[in-house]
Amino acid sequence: MKSQKRIINWHDKRRSWEFLILCTSLMVSIAAIMNAGIPVSSRSFTNTHNLSLTTGIDGNTLETSAVPTPVYKDTNGVASGIFLEDDVAYVAVGYSGVAIINISDPMAPGDPIYVDTNGSAWDVMKKGDFLFIADGVTGLAIINVSDPLNPTGHQEIYLGATQAYGLDIYQDHAFIAIWDDGLATVNISDPMNPGTPNFEDTDGFANNVDVSEGFAYVATRSHHLAIVNVSDPDDPKPPSYKSTDGDAIGVHVDGEFAYVADSYDGLAIVNISDPEDELSAHFQEDTNGTAYSVDLHNDHAIIAELTGSQLALIDVINPQDPGTPEYIPLADEAYDIQMKDGYAFIALNESGLAVVDIESFDQDAPAIISSPTNMTVDEGAINILLEWNATDMHPSTFSLQNGSTSLSLGNWTSGSIVSYNITVPLVAGDQVLTMTFHDRWGNSVSKDLSINVQGHEPSKIPGFFTTLLVLGMVGTIVVLIAKKPPSRRLDS
Repeated sequence: MKSQKRIINWHDKRRSWEFLILCTSLMVSIAAIMNAGIPVSSRSFTNTHNLSLTTGIDGNTLETSAVPTPVYKDTNGVASGIFLEDDVAYVAVGYSGVAIINISDPMAPGDPIYVDTNGSAWDVMKKGDFLFIADGVTGLAIINVSDPLNPTGHQEIYLGATQAYGLDIYQDHAFIAIWDDGLATVNISDPMNPGTPNFEDTDGFANNVDVSEGFAYVATRSHHLAIVNVSDPDDPKPPSYKSTDGDAIGVHVDGEFAYVADSYDGLAIVNISDPEDELSAHFQEDTNGTAYSVDLHNDHAIIAELTGSQLALIDVINPQDPGTPEYIPLADEAYDIQMKDGYAFIALNESGLAVVDIESFDQDAPAIISSPTNMTVDEGAINILLEWNATDMHPSTFSLQNGSTSLSLGNWTSGSIVSYNITVPLVAGDQVLTMTFHDRWGNSVSKDLSINVQGHEPSKIPGFFTTLLVLGMVGTIVVLIAKKPPSRRLDS
């Protein structure tokens, strides 16, 4: 009986070990099967480093500034017209004639010297050694200023009992806007022996004229711009007209567009691709003053405003969709403006000459015109070229961020590509890069780039899970064989 009890205990223990081995084998087999079949997309990866981008550009401190402060040079008389040549400004100053001012340092103009006329100087041009002056009721005055301190050879051409207001020189003729009588042309090939004036009447009151490619564009202080064919300047043809919303006072022609200072209606931009097509479109942008004269600089119309005493700046990079005006205040009413080397020179009523550094004024944010699109790449990708392009009047610096990490700060040029190359393998996860372009006035524009880096299945030890599966199966077979009961020897 004692021997039989020992046999039963041995059987109990053996069953326990069999059960344990069987369970372990099954668990190993199941684990091998499960691990062999997990898809990559269900795994979790942690991004442990940022992108490394090449720059090679030194850092720079961003510049900020305020609206530029004009400088002034007082003159006698009423400043109403201006002409620039080399380092000299010629300012028409009414009954005081013409003020001649050294502007070699634009922000520190010299003291004026004066050339007198017999009338009231409204506008002035210079060709060679001679000044040509729209001299009010006196008509056209011509003065030799080869020695400004000793002017000689004063000539006067009477243009009728009306005011000569505006003036342009084209080839060997002077073109004069005369208030009641439209346009006058005078041959000035010999300034000391000018030709007989020729006239072409226009509607309204001729105030200003600009001549381009055989056509004279006359601002008539009415709701249109008069266009006179002057291909033969001694025989000007009857005018055609282009409509504007306001009273056209000043005009500046550039390419296929005439930019009109349109009085209380701001800026009119008239399509002159066919100068004699009276039905061509015009585009309008209002200002809050009285637009009197206009010039262009860096895709902007710079407008001298009478009431309002200011400059208005309008983006005209797309002439058919002018931008919103920005303003620079002035000390007095602005009659005329000429641009030179980024500076605006303004004939400023009783305050003489004003000078404004337009290059230091910009309230427009840069515009990003091309950039990388969001992308998906494989983990480990390298040498991915990223390119951005932006435009601005006054570009300063760019910056590139990856989250809170600063990757680059450098200089950029308007309209030029900024390129970056990803130089290290990418780790799986989502990357967000932010490119920001800054200009000199503290304006900026930013754009995000999302990069989704897709992970690969982790490497496996060859045959590892297969070995586990075999071991599990072998263990199961061993247990099943061991379950065969042993021979009982009751006689022992």
